[in-house]
Amino acid sequence: MRPLFFEYPEDEYTYNMENQFLVGSSLLVKPIVEKNRNSVHVYLPGNQPWYNYNTLTKIEQSSPQNIITEAPREYIPVFLRGGSILPRKDRPRRSSTQMASDPFTIVIALDNDFSAEGSLYIDDGFSFDYQQNKYSYQSFTYKSRTFSSRNIANGYDCSLIGVERIVIIGLLQNPQSIKLQQENEPPILLNFFKYDNNITIIKKPPVSICSDYDILL
Repeated sequence: MRPLFFEYPEDEYTYNMENQFLVGSSLLVKPIVEKNRNSVHVYLPGNQPWYNYNTLTKIEQSSPQNIITEAPREYIPVFLRGGSILPRKDRPRRSSTQMASDPFTIVIALDNDFSAEGSLYIDDGFSFDYQQNKYSYQSFTYKSRTFSSRNIANGYDCSLIGVERIVIIGLLQNPQSIKLQQENEPPILLNFFKYDNNITIIKKPPVSICSDYDILL
């Protein structure tokens, strides 16, 4: 958790802001601290679009702006920064240890240039073995309608952890076909779904979270 000025030091408006914060560099959270509120003002910094994390609705912007957003009881207002790639686990469990082998969902939120980047760090979650480089680090990029996954460090074996889906939001035009390309392998056509608000969901690509591959749209 970090204040907004950590990521936007050039924006003086964020210096004294204490009623919203960032989780990492990509998620902006606006807590509801007053009772009987069904809407709230949110300040969105930067010059890239933001996406409502709960509805995946795109909020266009080329400069910082204040908006009013719904604040229902079902969820806290959260926004995903355009240009981010966010790996997450969507299967609810009783504890994080039971989620260790669950597959990932990768959310790609495109910026004004229709590109994005992100990364994922994985270790065993309980020991100090990472000090002996026993961890995995994965780099993700999306550019020119190609999503690329590259393994940077492979000290921890996560080859059995799969990818459940890849969600791409902010496309100008939904694709007609999607192919998976891996080294020394023929391309594979992937199953996907298209939605009216320029959201594409790729379902269960045959890859692990720590493998190298390209997906071409």
